[in-house]
Amino acid sequence: MSTALFTRCSNLSSYLQTLPQSSLATLYTHPATCLAVFRELPSLARQIVMRLLFVKQEVPTAVVTSWVTSAHKEEETAAARALTDLGVWSETATKSGMAAWRMNEAFRENLQRALNGGGDPWTMSSDLDRDKVGGLLGCSYQGMVKTRYL
Repeated sequence: MSTALFTRCSNLSSYLQTLPQSSLATLYTHPATCLAVFRELPSLARQIVMRLLFVKQEVPTAVVTSWVTSAHKEEETAAARALTDLGVWSETATKSGMAAWRMNEAFRENLQRALNGGGDPWTMSSDLDRDKVGGLLGCSYQGMVKTRYL
């Protein structure tokens, strides 16, 4: 990574915004990546994503803007920009021609998987041996509590 890019990118969101959409599409095929991106979103953007997470069709922009009071329009604009720049959603039109937002299908499916479970395990935990001792450093939790108060 070049030094100039490193100094411009102070967090995950700013780095991801420098990537081409094709790279983002590849990243969004992994539930853990979608969860990390979701956590980096502004608060209002996270709320919008949660409202749209199980909607499989485009949602008119008028509907999305109706969720935000006029006192928070700047935050709404920032949230929409973040969601667009990160490829979480894209602008489209409904069948009737109204402007709408459509959530990235891979992002939606994999964020659902990350939040609800399911799919393939993210770790190789199935390959690990079973804990033979059974507890933290061979101690039971009850023993640790008793020791603490003695």
